[in-house]
Amino acid sequence: MMNLLLGKNIEEVKSSAFTSHRKAKISNDDKGRLLAEINYKDEKSNVFITSLLGMFLAKTVARITDVYGPKVNLSFALPSDYNSSVPRAVREACTIAGIDLKTVSTIDASD
Repeated sequence: MMNLLLGKNIEEVKSSAFTSHRKAKISNDDKGRLLAEINYKDEKSNVFITSLLGMFLAKTVARITDVYGPKVNLSFALPSDYNSSVPRAVREACTIAGIDLKTVSTIDASD
């Protein structure tokens, strides 16, 4: 789901076919950043999409470094129609996850 939301604005999300098939409630803040409503232990809260990705990446990278050691480089394949907000959102999520941005690269998936 995050790959469909990352770097998008609320209008793009609402106009996509994705919206008719999702159960999660998506909204935005006053700066246009997307939020997803989560329900944890019967308590609902809104969390930024980049924060959710950051939490996911933190756990995933921890597992990777347990297996391969601390010198791991990450590469994210971006959709061919991405705009400048997508790599920025990836970098923000990596920062939230505590990942050194020197070890992160983004590439066009069509390459």
